[in-house]
Amino acid sequence: MADVSEPLVFELRDDSIIPDNGHICQLDNGTLFYSSQSELCVLWNGQKFTANLDKECPGTGKVIVIGIGAIENAVYFAEHRGRKIHKAVFECPRILITVVRDLLERELVHGNATCSRAHGDKYVAYRMDQDPGKHGIAYDGDGNAIGVAGDHIFLEGMDQSEQHWLWDSAKNTYIVNNFCDTVGYRTLVYARRRSPFIYVTNGQYLAVICNGKQYPMAYSGISEIHSIIGVHNGRISVVANMYGRMGIWTARLKNLEQTQTPTDKILDALHDFKLELKQLLKENTEAVERGSSDICSYLGGFDDQLVKISQEMEKIRLQRDTAMESLDD
Repeated sequence: MADVSEPLVFELRDDSIIPDNGHICQLDNGTLFYSSQSELCVLWNGQKFTANLDKECPGTGKVIVIGIGAIENAVYFAEHRGRKIHKAVFECPRILITVVRDLLERELVHGNATCSRAHGDKYVAYRMDQDPGKHGIAYDGDGNAIGVAGDHIFLEGMDQSEQHWLWDSAKNTYIVNNFCDTVGYRTLVYARRRSPFIYVTNGQYLAVICNGKQYPMAYSGISEIHSIIGVHNGRISVVANMYGRMGIWTARLKNLEQTQTPTDKILDALHDFKLELKQLLKENTEAVERGSSDICSYLGGFDDQLVKISQEMEKIRLQRDTAMESLDD
């Protein structure tokens, strides 16, 4: 069951990085990726890192990115001319891009890192990180696949005469009536593998699906949702419009995914520590030239990270010991 009794209150986070004809994704660890023309960019720790896709994806001429979307802690996208699927991860200070596979003959690329292909008299949809020969959800080819979450598939519907904007047409198959254009640059469906919640929007309305049941979510602060960016540390982020002001807006999910689990916190802390360590190694030469005091200040920051990780691990140990004592009683 999903508790949606309290409306979401969206607040503006940033209105300076909305790319023209691009797309913004948030990884499970909170890192922001966005594409803009032939660039793939990362915003991390107040800094911007950029990869030139024309250079990173050689041999295809001008790169045309399609179907981009986030899956766990990586971004997947297809390159239209080269007919290849790519994976991008952020290893500070570099954005590492690798080829996952070639697109299959007559394979279709949809938004949100989703692909499909014909299979008999039906279509099969799957995520870009999945093997199309082993995975996929079958559906009738009556709609554009806009997302695959677990064993659920979401299709775009354009029948605006329907009273409901979101409904299940078959087992694990949902239709989302979309009232806006440019679906290819939007994420209408968002889910994390470690969460039971699937967030869905059609631009005007927002809902969460949990265990096959739909729960409408009331919200304020924005007038139209363009795309769901992600959920991290108990907050949902969207690209939204408020009376002509487009930006990244966030809202606290008060009764949904309110806090990270201890494991999530440790994984995030380790990830941040890894990125900062790589950044330190990159800047090591400059730091030496500036003097040993700068190096000490860098290392001091890492000491703080290690203390936080140790504290979280101690909390987990205490919770485990308490649980064991209750079982003994």
